[in-house]
Amino acid sequence: MVDSEEEMDIEVRTPRGEQTKNLSHRKQKFRDEWLSMKEFKNWLRPVKGNPLKAYCCYCRFEMVSELSTVKKHMNSIKHKSATKSITGIKTNMFSSIIPTRNNDQAIKRAEIKICGFLAEHNISFNTMDHLTDVLKEAFPDSKIAEGLHLGRTKSTNIVKHVIGQNHKDELINDLKNTNFSIIIDESTDVGTVKTCEDLSRDIYNFFKSSCKRIMQFEQFQVFCNVEPHRILRPSQTRWLSLEMVVRRINEQWEPLTKFFKEHGNEEWLVCTVTILDRLTDPVIKLFYEFLEWVLPKFTHLNKLFQSEKGVILTLYSKMAVTYTELIHAYMKKQHKPLEIDPSDSTQFLVNEAMYLGFKVMKTLSKPEIHSNKPMLTEFYSKCRQFLIISCKEIKKRFDFNSNLFKQLTYLQPCKVLSSERLNTLSSIFFEVQRITKLYNDETLQKVDDEWRMLAVAELNENIRKIQYGEDFWVALLNMESEGENPFKNVASFILKVLSLPHSSVDCERVFSKINLIKTKVRNKLNTETMNSLLLASEHMKQSSSCVTFEPTKAMISSMTKHIYEKQGITIETDIQGNLDILPKENIGLFL
Repeated sequence: MVDSEEEMDIEVRTPRGEQTKNLSHRKQKFRDEWLSMKEFKNWLRPVKGNPLKAYCCYCRFEMVSELSTVKKHMNSIKHKSATKSITGIKTNMFSSIIPTRNNDQAIKRAEIKICGFLAEHNISFNTMDHLTDVLKEAFPDSKIAEGLHLGRTKSTNIVKHVIGQNHKDELINDLKNTNFSIIIDESTDVGTVKTCEDLSRDIYNFFKSSCKRIMQFEQFQVFCNVEPHRILRPSQTRWLSLEMVVRRINEQWEPLTKFFKEHGNEEWLVCTVTILDRLTDPVIKLFYEFLEWVLPKFTHLNKLFQSEKGVILTLYSKMAVTYTELIHAYMKKQHKPLEIDPSDSTQFLVNEAMYLGFKVMKTLSKPEIHSNKPMLTEFYSKCRQFLIISCKEIKKRFDFNSNLFKQLTYLQPCKVLSSERLNTLSSIFFEVQRITKLYNDETLQKVDDEWRMLAVAELNENIRKIQYGEDFWVALLNMESEGENPFKNVASFILKVLSLPHSSVDCERVFSKINLIKTKVRNKLNTETMNSLLLASEHMKQSSSCVTFEPTKAMISSMTKHIYEKQGITIETDIQGNLDILPKENIGLFL
């Protein structure tokens, strides 16, 4: 034992007949090492003024400071019960008195996600005055719901200065490192020939509100052995739906005719008489069959211009193919069909030589139709006029004389790696001067040299198989050979060219979103709030939906009292300020 130990006399009993002996026992003082031991440090303390005693803080009990005694007390039922009680009280006090930062973060995250939900689904900010209370009432045991403080004012400012502002910052950072073009949309007034729409709309309106009529019509569909499809609604704004409407009417023509013949007399209405007259008119039937052939061509062009992918490399060739097919349907074949006047009557085909689709040819072969010359003259005249106006409208919207579009077709992968390739890019250099002015002559020479090298370069087979232009040039930009990138300059230049927009469809989509956001109920939204809602909804789209949307650290950290401060910035100054901080070499073209 240590020197501090003292001796004490202990009387020890001995067997009967022997003399009792006194044995010495050393007393043990409290040892400081016990205070650092894991099993003792939380509850064992020395007794001030008495080194031979130890004190249990949990049980408030003094004991002899011997190791065996201390351990015996530690394992006693009394001490274990006191330990469990004391540690539980400490945990509860800590959690209730000292709120954790995680709870604050979770509440902010919940408020941002709720506002993201409002922006994606175009829900009024006024609903937040009740929604927060509903959530608290529905989830009384939720600490997050209890901590929500979200009204219409706060939710508006979160959309403006948290989600919207952070998305705009991300967008600006992307534009600093990406080639882009600015599109300014202009309003256009276009008169378009609308044929047979009245019949489609009348038929739809006749059935839409009557389950009885629909059930009766299904019997005629079964009788005629036609699929029981419903009549589609013709839309005045969604032109892509017109083709499907025409196909459906043609598919249901026979049961529709029989139905209105049977029920036209029972329901003596003006609309039923009008519908029946048109369904029994062979000219209308022929014209519907003609539309079924011609409308897919316009649908294809619409989809081409509405594509979110860059199609500028293939735009000229696809437009030329469609235009040539239409003009050769009623005009004599020309060596240069793109240059001919669509209304030049000296080049018209005779009526019988016009091509108006297989179904039209099949119907015209019927004796009762073929023999009706006045009707056929009227029909051919309407179809010719339709094709003439269509070709004129295409030429009005697309410049076939543009040398830029012609030259860009040579940047397609199929032509870059073929014998049709350009020998030099100089012709394209002169067409995109807004881009070439960002380069000096030495750099343009490197671009042209790398272009010429492509003719003899041994490219990876995976790169050669790429058909889409943008993917092809991105692959060349990232390609390495012997630690170097042999086509870095030419790929970078052509990707700048590919940033040129092929249509203003993105502007139109924004206008469509505005119509969905600013309704009659929400007609007081100002421009700043509208702009923020557009940015927030676009951010939700990038996150797939408001469900999978996860607020960033920047969003959560910006959830301060400063979101209520008015910025005093108009949309015009905001746009100009953003343009000023963007690198001019990344801006491709202003339209």
